[in-house]
Amino acid sequence: MTDINIQELKNLIRDIALAFVAVLTFGLELTGQLGIWPTLLGLVAVLVTWKFGRFQSLPTNAVLAATFALGAPRGDQVWFTAVAGALVIGACLLESPLRYQIRRRSGTAIKAVHLPGFKAVGYLDQTFTFDVTTVGLIALGLAALLDPPMLPIMVLIVLGFGVALGLIGWSIWKWPPSRIEASFRKAAAAYDPKFLIHFSAPAESEYQLLMWLPIFERVGLKYLVIVRERYMFDVVAAATSAPVVLCPTLASVEAVIDGSASAVYYVNNSMKNSQCVRFGDKIHVQILHGESDKPASYNPVTAMFDEVYVAGQGGIDRYAQHGVDIPEEKFRIVGRPQVENVARASGSITEVAEPLVLYAPTWHGFHDAAGLTSLPWAAMVVQSLLDLGVRVIFRPHPYSFKHAPSIRQINEANQLLAKANADGGQHLYGADATTLSLFDTFNTVDALVTDVSSVAADFLFSGKPFAVVDVGEPEDDPLQEYPMMRAGYLLRPRLGDPTPVLADMLRHDPMAQVRQQLRTYYLGDFPVEHYAEAFLDQVRATVAEGAARRQLA
Repeated sequence: MTDINIQELKNLIRDIALAFVAVLTFGLELTGQLGIWPTLLGLVAVLVTWKFGRFQSLPTNAVLAATFALGAPRGDQVWFTAVAGALVIGACLLESPLRYQIRRRSGTAIKAVHLPGFKAVGYLDQTFTFDVTTVGLIALGLAALLDPPMLPIMVLIVLGFGVALGLIGWSIWKWPPSRIEASFRKAAAAYDPKFLIHFSAPAESEYQLLMWLPIFERVGLKYLVIVRERYMFDVVAAATSAPVVLCPTLASVEAVIDGSASAVYYVNNSMKNSQCVRFGDKIHVQILHGESDKPASYNPVTAMFDEVYVAGQGGIDRYAQHGVDIPEEKFRIVGRPQVENVARASGSITEVAEPLVLYAPTWHGFHDAAGLTSLPWAAMVVQSLLDLGVRVIFRPHPYSFKHAPSIRQINEANQLLAKANADGGQHLYGADATTLSLFDTFNTVDALVTDVSSVAADFLFSGKPFAVVDVGEPEDDPLQEYPMMRAGYLLRPRLGDPTPVLADMLRHDPMAQVRQQLRTYYLGDFPVEHYAEAFLDQVRATVAEGAARRQLA
């Protein structure tokens, strides 16, 4: 059974509701019994659609335009009203094909920000046509509401739509993608980036890149970020002062790659990476976005890159353990720079009278094979922690709140914590559990419970104890599939109550020495006070090596 996407369901409900309101206002206007109320209701629907539906194809607007036209002045002004109404109705019906033309021509062109000297003068955003029709709708709706002379309203609508069509035509024909590309090449050559970051990902996966941008800022070399999907462009552009360029087509990628940069970095194994890796005059480097035993961390596709940055020796061995043959000379051990500010344990947890424990389950995953979340057993885990008398911070992965079954499971655990708080507890859940960043939360807690995810590896840097929930089949050997579990306490809720294992972790912690050994194995043997420098130095070395190769070629 396919899981319900909460956002898609909300969008569907919204669109159906708006369509219903449009038909209702049209019917009420036909009866002529309620005066201005159908018009007011219709204007509210227009504003809601403008706010939330810009990327929807909504014939709803054409129905609303017909409602306003019916309510606008008639009599000796009927022809002015008819022309204005017909124009707005026509604009609503033509909005979608016009938007397609913008997307097909100007919309496939390069778009860039923070790049000195680059101006895509003719670029129109795809929401432009929707905004124009909405302004026409509001003008017609106000005419129906206020009963003004219709001649100036009609003239304003004619002039406004005429100017809009002129802008669309000018954008499409005067600034084709080829001209914008030439402008970009000139600006990029002047900027002279030393390396590139290529990013392609599904919607709401921007965290994969954003976690790396502050690190790359510290390298001290000019770089440029390539974003392949339009929905990611504004998010990434707002997160960095480095140049960000939108490359929706293969031709636009070629315009960016054909420059002075000597290395390209990738943070995931997107299919579109291959469109960049084929350029052999650069060193292509995979760095991924997390250190864990999940399948994404040993994807065979990684073999196509020239270099693979891993946090520690464990990252190298993981590929071999899963039969992925990558020559060892491709690997570079660089640590996990994001954890440099994770504080080290100041003492043993056995000395803490009332430990504070973070429970951070992962999300359900895009595919069944990646379904490693412990949320179906979250209530059991939370109850075990409560029975042991610890304070709990319950912080599920943000993606879990887009998945209906996960939301129900989260609510079950939250109810247990709410009941405990009513009895005098001091547990955090919901919004209260996310006031600090994840790493700042690491620094406040004494222990962690999590799933097979990068959270475990990041917390390993602290030296504090943690437990990992295995959700596999009882007959499976989780330590063989997920060897990082050797650094934590193994919870197997399918086999029984996790309380005894958690009690052993909190009261005795016999695995303290094992964690220290595996910390080096998985996160590298670098001085804590200069931990991130290993990554920064390696980036500089890779860029320099790439530049030397280009000179010899």
